[in-house]
Amino acid sequence: MPTIRSAVRSLALCATGLVVGVVATAALRSPAQAPPAFKKEVPTYRGLDANLYMETSAEYRACCFQAYALATARVDQWAKDKNTPGRPPAVILDLDETVLDNAGFQVMLIRSGLAYDQRLWDEWEDKYSGNVELVPGAKDFIDKLKGLKIAPFYISNRSEKYRVATKKALARLEIDVPDDQLLLVTTTSDKTARRATAATKFDVFLYLGDNLRDFDEMFKYDAQAGIPGRKAAVDKTRTKFGTDWIIFPNPAYGEWTKPFDKGEGDTSFLVPGAMPAP
Repeated sequence: MPTIRSAVRSLALCATGLVVGVVATAALRSPAQAPPAFKKEVPTYRGLDANLYMETSAEYRACCFQAYALATARVDQWAKDKNTPGRPPAVILDLDETVLDNAGFQVMLIRSGLAYDQRLWDEWEDKYSGNVELVPGAKDFIDKLKGLKIAPFYISNRSEKYRVATKKALARLEIDVPDDQLLLVTTTSDKTARRATAATKFDVFLYLGDNLRDFDEMFKYDAQAGIPGRKAAVDKTRTKFGTDWIIFPNPAYGEWTKPFDKGEGDTSFLVPGAMPAP
C-alpha cells in the first residue's frame, strides 16, 4: 500500500504532467480550444500555516476530539430521552475534513505552488482516495452510532462518478457505508435536497461538518450580504451549535474563502491595525 508521502509525490508528478500536457495540447490547438493552464497560488505559500496547523498541531487534534465529544454527548442524550417509536434515528456527516483527512492533496498544492483546481481534485478522488486518513475521533463516533442502531448518512460534495473510489477509501478505514447512505454530488453543491432525502424515512437529529453549508444553505456566501451576512446568520442560529450542529475546524479551504481574490490584496480584509509597523 502506498504511503501518504509516496502518494503526494505521485500526485505532484501527476500535476506536473497535467501542466505539461495542458501546455503541449495548447500548442497543437487554436486558442479557442486550449484548456486553461493551472493557476499558481499567490502568494506561493498562502496555505502553509493553515495546513501546518491541521497536520502538526496538537490543538487541531484536540478540536476534533472536542467536536466528536460534543456529538457523542448529543447522541447519548438522544438515547436517554427516546421513549416513543417512530422513524429510525439518523445522523448526517460531511466527509472531507469531518470524517476524511485529505492532507495529501493539500500538501501537493503547497509543494507544487498551484492553486486549487477541480481537475486536480478529480485526480485525487479518482486515483488517490486510498491515501486519505481519518479525522481524529471519527471512527469511535461512527462505531458508537452503529452500536446504538443510529444510521450515519454521509452527504458529501465528492463526485458521484468516483463513488467506487470513495467507498473503497472508506472500507480501507473500516467504515462500511450502504449505497443509500452515501449521498454524493451530481449537479449542485447545495446539500438541501440530499438532507431532505435522508429525512424522508429517518429522524435526523444531528449534523456534523466543517463548512456551515453542511447544515443549511443560508450560510452560502452572497456577494451582496458579504462577510457580515454569514456572521449574522451564525449569530441568528447560535443555539444550534453544539446541540444540533457540530462544526469542525478547517482553516485551509471552504465557503469562508469565497470573498477573497486569492492574492496579496486580500490583506485589505484584515482589521485595521492600531499599532503602526516599525
